[in-house]
Formats: sequence, structure tokens, C-alpha cells
Amino acid sequence: MARSLDKNLVVLAGDTHNAWASDLLDAQQNQVGVEFATSSVSSPGFESYLADQDPALLAGAFTQLIGPLQYCDTARRGYMLLTATAAACKAEWTYVSTVASRSYTTVTDKALKVLPGAGNRRIVAA
Repeated sequence: MARSLDKNLVVLAGDTHNAWASDLLDAQQNQVGVEFATSSVSSPGFESYLADQDPALLAGAFTQLIGPLQYCDTARRGYMLLTATAAACKAEWTYVSTVASRSYTTVTDKALKVLPGAGNRRIVAA
């Protein structure tokens, strides 16, 4: 359906408590849009449920096994800033150093975007 509407589809997600960016494909493997997901600010993600796994290795395994997955962070807490303009839709993931203290630092880890138009509906570097 998304492909037949010929729109610039951007899906936002956050309920998994983990950050990711993925190209969205239809059943015939045609590019139809992108999905940007934010981590949670304080609720645990995979780092809590899979505590014995190295987060970098887990993220690498996910991106290797899930072809359209372009980015994921399975261990850090933070937020995603989304900027949507006519020229692009850009996602930036920012993480906090701790959720256990009022004192913390932040780091912006990744910025990705999608450009409009049928030939551009895939994640690219920002």
C-alpha cells in the first residue's frame, strides 16, 4: 500500500526502548520508506534483558542479520531529535551517560536522513 501511494513514508517508533534506523521494504523487496526508532530515556532496553551480551556485538549481529537495518544501539538511554523539512527528514540520536544521577553528560552518536522522492527513500548519512 505504501508504495502505491507514492509518498515519502517515514515511520517513527520507540516502544522497544532501543535505537535504530531501517529501510522499509515491501514484500517484493522494493524500497517504500524508512523507520527511525528512539531509545528510551530511562526504561531499560536489551542491555538489561541480554546483560551477558556485548552491546556492540549484539548491534553488529542485528545489522548483519537484518539486511534493511542501517543502525542500532541496544545499550544506551537517550532520545532522538527528528527534523523534517521539504529537503530531508533527519534523525539524530543523543545518549546520556547515566540515568541514575541528576548529573550527566550527553553525546550525539549518529545522524542519518532520508531524502524525498521515489529514488531516494532510503537511509543515508546526514
